[in-house]
Amino acid sequence: MRSNAGVDPTPAGRALLDEARAILARHDQMLRVMAGYAGEGGGVIGLGIPLLLAPDVLRVLAKFSADHPATRFNPGHHSSMTAQLDDLRSGRLDVSFLRDRPVGTEFDAILVAKEELGVLLATDLAAELGDGGAVGFDALRGLRWFSCSRSSSPSWHDKIASVLRGYGLDVDSAAVEDAVQIPSVMLAAVSAHDGFALVPQHCTATYPDTVAWSPIAGHSLMQRTWAVWRASTRRREIARLITAFDLPEDG
Repeated sequence: MRSNAGVDPTPAGRALLDEARAILARHDQMLRVMAGYAGEGGGVIGLGIPLLLAPDVLRVLAKFSADHPATRFNPGHHSSMTAQLDDLRSGRLDVSFLRDRPVGTEFDAILVAKEELGVLLATDLAAELGDGGAVGFDALRGLRWFSCSRSSSPSWHDKIASVLRGYGLDVDSAAVEDAVQIPSVMLAAVSAHDGFALVPQHCTATYPDTVAWSPIAGHSLMQRTWAVWRASTRRREIARLITAFDLPEDG
């Protein structure tokens, strides 16, 4: 809401921001819970995680913690891919979950999750644009794409941008907010009809009913999560963690 004094959030925007802060608080609580799995004489595995972690990965981490109570997870805060790779090199992190697979031989990586993305829109706009419940990319022309920072996953970000450009969408003005990122800015902006976001359906479980998730009509866009670690690592706990994953087909 604009005024002579600047831009103030509407009551709906303030409510959404409150809900977004609660979501971020739950995310921080998850980090604290994961870090709390400890036992006598066990090792510590430093984890680099994306802001939104696939449920399949969370389930494996929870089961691993139950099966190996002497090993403790120390999850780090979300940071750029470059920063996480630097932390892997230095030993501050042992395993990172990334959207991009690093090139070269310095790191090993396995695919641990695949999630199909859908379109997040204001609820009434999703109903207007949807065709049998699905929304096509061409229906999104004129809307802003709300994306998290490109530095988090450069190749993955560029791949999505290329797909959207192919449908005539303006992605060069994609809205990015490094300080807050998903979900706070995204929820408020999408609910206000300012744009759309591309997220897996599981993310919407805690979102308000002012936004709605729809599958993408005529296109399948898969988000991948890779577990990445130093190729030179010989730690037994890390090997146990990596082998705990049931690997999805990379199709």
